[in-house]
Amino acid sequence: MGGVALDVGGPAVKAPDGGWGWAVLLGCFVITGFSYAFPKAVSVFFKELIREFGVGYSDTAWISSILLAMLYGTGPLCSVLVNRFGCRPVMMVGGLFASMGMILASFATSILHIYLCTGVITGLGLALNFQPSLIMLNRYFNEKRPLANGLSAAGSPVALCCLSPLGQVLQYQYGWRGGFLILGGLLLNCCVCAAVMRPLLPPKSQQRDTEAPGVGEGADKKKKPKPKLLDFTVFKDCGFVIYTVAASIMVLGLFVPPVFVVSYAKELGYEDTKSALLLTILGFVDMFARPTCGVIAGLKWVRPRCVYLFSFAMIFNGVTDLVGSQASDYSTLVVFCIFFGISYGMVGALQFEVLMAIVGTEKFSSAIGLVLLMEAIAVLIGPPGAAAETMPKLQGFEFWRQTLKEARFVVAPMVDQSELAWRLLSRRHGAQLCYTPMFHAQVFVRDANYRRENLYNEVCTEDRPLITQFCANDPEVFVQAALLAQDYCDAIDLNLGCPQMIAKRGHYGVFLQDEWELLEKMVKLAHEKLSVPVTCKIRVFEDMEKTVRYAQMLEKAGCQLLTVHGRTKDQKGAFTGIASWEHIKAVRQAVKIPVFANGNIQHLSDVERCIQETGVQGVMSAEGNLHNPALFEGRSPPVWEMAEEYLEVVREHPPCTLSFIRAHLFKLWHHTLQIHQDLREELAKVKTVEGLAEVSHQLKLRCQEEISRCAGAEEWDRDLPFPHWICQPYVRPPPKDPVMNGNSQPADVKKPTCHKRALEDDPDSNPEGLSKNKQKKRSRNPHKNFCPEQKPKYIKCEQCGNPKGNKCVFNLCRGCCKKKAFKEVADCPSHGLKFKTKADKRKQEEEEEEQKEEDKEKERNQRGQKRKSGTEHERKSTVPPSVQGSPPHMLPNGQTNL
Repeated sequence: MGGVALDVGGPAVKAPDGGWGWAVLLGCFVITGFSYAFPKAVSVFFKELIREFGVGYSDTAWISSILLAMLYGTGPLCSVLVNRFGCRPVMMVGGLFASMGMILASFATSILHIYLCTGVITGLGLALNFQPSLIMLNRYFNEKRPLANGLSAAGSPVALCCLSPLGQVLQYQYGWRGGFLILGGLLLNCCVCAAVMRPLLPPKSQQRDTEAPGVGEGADKKKKPKPKLLDFTVFKDCGFVIYTVAASIMVLGLFVPPVFVVSYAKELGYEDTKSALLLTILGFVDMFARPTCGVIAGLKWVRPRCVYLFSFAMIFNGVTDLVGSQASDYSTLVVFCIFFGISYGMVGALQFEVLMAIVGTEKFSSAIGLVLLMEAIAVLIGPPGAAAETMPKLQGFEFWRQTLKEARFVVAPMVDQSELAWRLLSRRHGAQLCYTPMFHAQVFVRDANYRRENLYNEVCTEDRPLITQFCANDPEVFVQAALLAQDYCDAIDLNLGCPQMIAKRGHYGVFLQDEWELLEKMVKLAHEKLSVPVTCKIRVFEDMEKTVRYAQMLEKAGCQLLTVHGRTKDQKGAFTGIASWEHIKAVRQAVKIPVFANGNIQHLSDVERCIQETGVQGVMSAEGNLHNPALFEGRSPPVWEMAEEYLEVVREHPPCTLSFIRAHLFKLWHHTLQIHQDLREELAKVKTVEGLAEVSHQLKLRCQEEISRCAGAEEWDRDLPFPHWICQPYVRPPPKDPVMNGNSQPADVKKPTCHKRALEDDPDSNPEGLSKNKQKKRSRNPHKNFCPEQKPKYIKCEQCGNPKGNKCVFNLCRGCCKKKAFKEVADCPSHGLKFKTKADKRKQEEEEEEQKEEDKEKERNQRGQKRKSGTEHERKSTVPPSVQGSPPHMLPNGQTNL
């Protein structure tokens, strides 16, 4: 591999191999730890950054990528600066840059500021420390250089073990801004490490000897050439070229296992804690492998052959990767991590030792910069390329088996009902897969607060597997929303089953089921662009063959899992009726992807019967789950048991919208509230979680009192299968019997069903033909106008696009107005914001307090003056009258009368 240049220090300067070199080694150990561990350590703050700025995991991952790109890519720049100014000044400036970047990032207002400050500025600062520290280390050590390189390289795993827990503590105690500020102060230690990098100078006697001949023989001696800022002559060395190419190829795969081993273990079905332990094992082995390899490389009979030891380490690392790729169980992955940690540590300990042995001391500063530049390209290409090749998107039954873990019991997506707390409660009682509430794709893309409040704030490791559902009617908007959500779930679902009037007005849900060309485009585009599978939830057509063609079209477009609700779009509300399992069975037999059934699920026996009759892979429940969260456990517990447990989960995972909690309690206590109407009204009025919990407790006490009074089960309401305090399904009473065998129901049955619409149909009491709900609004507000043409057109907020306040002084919506009023200390009477009023009131109170203090001080001074004047008066009264008016003269005791 070319000639090996063992540098011995030259005639003027010799490496001390100890002494102050150990201080240099300590500084290099710290800087190596910061440089390699910091890009991984900042990742503990990603969750907070996502919540703060409303971005995705892929957006925050760019922070670490930019840090690594700056560390490697600025190698030639560092070489030029070191050759021009020396190591110590460059490191001093680098330490200031690294610290300044983190401190500035703590004041960031967008993710772009984080990229610039943490990524570019801090990354540049770490690069200006890392490369010069290695150069100084290799100048201070020659005989013990392999050991020194091994010990300094051990700083990377040690720092990672320290910085990651420290980052978690800082985030918990001070938030991400306080954590960034403290880490910025911690990076000032780079300046301390730079201070110990004392330049090596020749002895004074040698300096005089080298200067003396130059004076007398100036005419005969040629001037020394200036050192090159970046020496490209290293490429003339065949050994350096081979080293650079080999190292770049190696780096393509070197960082892949540490990045993906945890995700790979999760894909195999192992829990998060067990998967994360693999990375700990790898780091622990790496920590001891580096210094051990340095000791071995320093042995007399190994040192001249360190190039071959490095070659063995590279081959060993590659073979370990090849064998590890076949791992299929946890024990094999543990063995792989142990051997990979050994090979990874060997490469880390030997790479710069071998480079120094090849190019020598003089060219090392230029060589390391050029090598790092070549490796930077490989670092950026390697992990993403490996992800594309080794971690393909799972599809169909493979996705159902591995990602969804063969889920059979599924909680449906329910607007404002399937929030985090309810999903966790359902999982505790048998649910194996949950959906988020349906999100509006356009709002999700437009509004960062909407994303943060509905999805980003609800990230929980216990809440997996999870599918996020969107409603949309635009392919591009749907994909944009899905890209923002895909890092927080296991799949993206397109809602094609919502039959409500709001879906009709918004033109989404089941009202898209006739636009097959649009649906095919939406599913196909999502399948191509997303890193997670796309699924669909549909309703059936009355024509079974058309339903089958509909499902096959979605499968062909790229849908990987289909949920079929066995009702048509007209079967809703009081006209819900019975779901058709025959349609579901026909779809299941026609497609080659997993199918979930939805409809007619009230008990666990219904689930088993549905799977048996239709052959589906899983069953989804909505209404049944809301009234009995323990449905999938096959039991019907007391209502208060579920209510109390739900409220406990709400407290454990705040925040949870009060209306969601209230709605769940109304569902759980539905049958009981029909009896205790007074508590029903109380439940509707309370404004706090504690108030809701108190009403629920009162219902529990009344039920227990009723239980103690009742003699037997025959005394409960016979219309219910269980007593009203037991969780049980609610069957919505139909307005009329469903059409059977094509025969309409008798005319005398139809009349009672229209009783609740009597007010609407009576022309005398309702001349405008208003619905019952609108009539109630009209009774509260006689001037209420329901004419669509005369409805006011809302003006959009200037910042976020939401409707602005009609009388807002800033022409903004409430949310934006609140931020601006707080920033400018202003009032907005329209939104009830009184920041200026409160500030003026506080200022007035402070002035009043100051005035009171001044008054008290004056009063104290007056009392002091009175006391003083009283004392003088008493003293004067003791002097005889004859003396008081006489001029000053000597008194008998020798004093004057003054």
